[in-house]
Amino acid sequence: MPLSNILRVSRHITFVGMATANLLASDEFLDFTGSVLFKSFLFTI
Repeated sequence: MPLSNILRVSRHITFVGMATANLLASDEFLDFTGSVLFKSFLFTI
């Protein structure tokens, strides 16, 4: 695997990690995903 590909992949992983951390930091996102997961869980039963 060329070095440029490794750098590109690591940069992509860092970006995704930062975006995920920003989303997790917001309580609104947690409430939203919690309610969505709970509703989908109820519908699957």
